[in-house]
Amino acid sequence: MKVAHVLLSPRIGGAETIVSSLDDGFKVRGVDSLVIYLDDSGQKQNRLKRFLGLRRKLKQCGAENILAHSFLPAFYARLAAPRRSSVHYVLHSASDDYDSLSNRIIERVLLMRTKSVIAVSAQQLGVYLSHFRKNVTSTVINNGVSDAFRIKRSYRPSPYPFRVVTIARVSAQKRPAFWIEVAKLAHERNMNFIFEWWGPLSGSLDTDNLVLNNLPPNAFFMGPTEKPEIQLRTADIVFQTSDREAFSLSILEAAVAGIPQIYSDKLELEKSLEKSLYAYQNGSPLSALQMLVSIVAAWPEPAKAAIDFSRTAYRSFGIDQATEKYLSWLLKER
Repeated sequence: MKVAHVLLSPRIGGAETIVSSLDDGFKVRGVDSLVIYLDDSGQKQNRLKRFLGLRRKLKQCGAENILAHSFLPAFYARLAAPRRSSVHYVLHSASDDYDSLSNRIIERVLLMRTKSVIAVSAQQLGVYLSHFRKNVTSTVINNGVSDAFRIKRSYRPSPYPFRVVTIARVSAQKRPAFWIEVAKLAHERNMNFIFEWWGPLSGSLDTDNLVLNNLPPNAFFMGPTEKPEIQLRTADIVFQTSDREAFSLSILEAAVAGIPQIYSDKLELEKSLEKSLYAYQNGSPLSALQMLVSIVAAWPEPAKAAIDFSRTAYRSFGIDQATEKYLSWLLKER
């Protein structure tokens, strides 16, 4: 079997991380796998260049199955793919890409070139199928965590200050303004927390300025990291800032790494994950800070519980499980 993964660009992000792990997993299992980008250089190209470039690459590789990850790659892949190739649309977006009538009309046409739709969560698939319920072959395959996050982890008995880490792209979805509010509140109350944000900037001047020019003394923008597992090795608590996710890879990675996490109560999580996560009231900086304080007050019990749960998390959400599910689905849909 030959599989091509289509992505937008070689940037740092959830879909790109998952595809890298899947690509490795496929190759280990004897599958001829490769990754193709619409914008190889990372710079946005015009539509015609994207289409012609992708069509040439897909013809050259001759993949039987094309996994098109996210909205734009799936749009171009289904137009450019050779007729002999099966295109599987992998949904990654946390938002509904088909709120607009024009996108729904385009998608109905493209469904003729869609072998199947793969979602990373049941909720995400439900939103998609609410628009395109007829004649859609679909399945749910949860995100998988790389082996790199299986850390022999130990907690610091008395970590002062506590290192609170967020790993995410600086985007509106990840709510950097909310993160800053929580950090400011902790600073005003002289609490022993250091807040770190690891991830690339968004490219939006207004959004990026938040983490570049408006931070209190206890908060630091650390920039992008290609190895988030290294940052997790020394983190005490992970602060998940977003209030909308499609089965967040970041949450899974921290769970596998064995770190207590706080998250918005607006997110819907797998029940098993709640053993190492603590919910705060969505949109309330005070609630988020209070949850951090409650974890610290009970230390080291939350740290021990997260480490104990990490093995279970990997058995449920490791990349091996995801890889096997993808391969089984592709073989089934031949």
